[in-house]
Amino acid sequence: MEDSMYNTMYNDLTATSILKLMPSRKTDIKSFHEAIKQQLLNGEVYPLELLANLKIIERTLKSIFADNKITEVFLDSMGGDDKRDAYGCTFKVKESGVTYDYSVSNDWCELDNQIKELTEKRKDIEDMLKRSNHNASYVDISTGQAINGIDKKSKTILEVTIK
Repeated sequence: MEDSMYNTMYNDLTATSILKLMPSRKTDIKSFHEAIKQQLLNGEVYPLELLANLKIIERTLKSIFADNKITEVFLDSMGGDDKRDAYGCTFKVKESGVTYDYSVSNDWCELDNQIKELTEKRKDIEDMLKRSNHNASYVDISTGQAINGIDKKSKTILEVTIK
């Protein structure tokens, strides 16, 4: 979105100045959270509108943090420092997402293959257990016990798709 859109929509506020309206300290985050919670519980806001707004903010922030050019500017602003305290935060430059290539070791490759095979076997057993019920039992190979269904636990959520 262009910055000019924000100027029109928000009385000359810029995209970044809107962020300054958000909590700026750890204690402010808790207070902001509680204020939103109370307004929601008191019926002062429409729940689905609030959820839509929060999901849009979440997606916006995720997009900003995933932008490599923005990340590069953030890192450059450290000016070579490894650590800096400012704006109620500690900024620390560190490695992230480090990976190693262990495949140079035959011992590691053997173990990795065994783990993959065992993982596949476990998935097969899990699939059979999921399908087991009173009409179709799963027989446990090691004990011979017939299993007629397993407990299933889940959490109901509200999925939000931003159009």
